Amino acid sequence: MVALIDGDSIMTIILSYEDSCIALCIASILESMATIAVAGGTSPTLGRSIVKAIGQTPNKAIILSRENGSKFSGSDKVHGAEVRYVNYSSHDSLVRALGGVETVISVLKIHGPEFRDYQINLLNAAKDAGVKRFAPSEFELGPLADGAVDALGLKPPIWEACHASGLECARFSCGMFMNYLSLGSDRLDSEVKKDQMLYGLEDEPIIWNVRDRNAELPLKDDDTYPKITLTEISDIGKLVAAACELPLGSWKPAMGMVGETIAVDEVVELLHAKIGGSFDVTTVNRSDLLRRAASTKGLGSNRAEIVSKMVSQLVLVMLEDKEGMAILEPTVNRLCPQVKPCSVAEYLSRL
Repeated sequence: MVALIDGDSIMTIILSYEDSCIALCIASILESMATIAVAGGTSPTLGRSIVKAIGQTPNKAIILSRENGSKFSGSDKVHGAEVRYVNYSSHDSLVRALGGVETVISVLKIHGPEFRDYQINLLNAAKDAGVKRFAPSEFELGPLADGAVDALGLKPPIWEACHASGLECARFSCGMFMNYLSLGSDRLDSEVKKDQMLYGLEDEPIIWNVRDRNAELPLKDDDTYPKITLTEISDIGKLVAAACELPLGSWKPAMGMVGETIAVDEVVELLHAKIGGSFDVTTVNRSDLLRRAASTKGLGSNRAEIVSKMVSQLVLVMLEDKEGMAILEPTVNRLCPQVKPCSVAEYLSRL
């Protein structure tokens, strides 16, 4: 007996097969797409950089924010990502917000004990919500600098909690933002140019002051200049986003990233070559920096004192001239070689 199938039936079978294939493809894509929560992701610097970079990958970024309806509404997207509002003091609020999240990246920047408490709360909620990976807010010096800067003294307890959590945790370190090299430049003559070069950074110059054409370079005990790792803010986002694409279990505890590691005097030479003009260069040694830091009691009684002591202690770390302090191992660069961060010369050529 021969069963006859008419043309319409054959077409139905073909369409059903194609629909099934499409459905399987969509399911495969969704299964491979991880949700990455960026705590503090509304910020115009690191938050924006990381969220936007994740948006260029197969993964999905969401933002955890304390902002209320006076600035954002529940349906708003910031930097192209969904915002989930949280109370960092409420375990239940955090667990709800972390539903379906694979990885948490923190870029929280909060002054005082809340910086430590909120991140440990976030870590504990992440564990209960089934999150697999967690990165606390670091993005500065390497792990060997722990305890060297009073203003950053709340970070080591957070990492201790990470280590004890059982989650796959990493400290992302980037050294100094390369964007400091264009702060105050008279070449930032438009909002577009300013955003391209500073990427939201608002601060006072450190070490190299392009605005006033001077530089105070740290000088080691042997009268040579130390090196420092510099990484541009938008490149940090790309490197973190690429690290989030790595298979679970791939992260290292210390995830250093490097735009360029360069001697501080070489930066001055590049500033001469790239933007012209002369720079008034002075030096500062270890005893000078120790005296400056000691002149402020505790963390400092006002912002000026806090910043002055913090910068003095940061530069003292630089004088150690060691990998794991102000010099970083390019771990993320090696794990994610497809990302090509810019060098200092490349960055300055954009001015």
